[in-house]
Amino acid sequence: MTPGTFNALLIIWLIVLTALALVSLALSEATRRDLKSRSELLSKISNLRLSSMLSKRKINIESYIRQHPPESIANEATNCERCTDLEKCDKVLANESAQNFDFCPNCDDFDKFQQT
Repeated sequence: MTPGTFNALLIIWLIVLTALALVSLALSEATRRDLKSRSELLSKISNLRLSSMLSKRKINIESYIRQHPPESIANEATNCERCTDLEKCDKVLANESAQNFDFCPNCDDFDKFQQT
């Protein structure tokens, strides 16, 4: 191998390593942002009936936050905040044997989540 070929290969190798390092940093930042977003969503839903409804339906909140798309969680939180059937919700949440959740605007989404 000539010195020129060796230098060219070394430069290519350094470029590849630099690209890999940049990709790794970008993925780390994306993961950090995703974890922060999910943490913020957990905090938000903890203050809503949504968290009680998840528990009522035997959906683990941490699994829900980890496995469910953040956009869907945000939409479901908004549905909960805008819900006008709060009296019905409170009655269902207080009733240990309640099984009818059809009134809930997130019922279909929770059903789909439970099927995954």
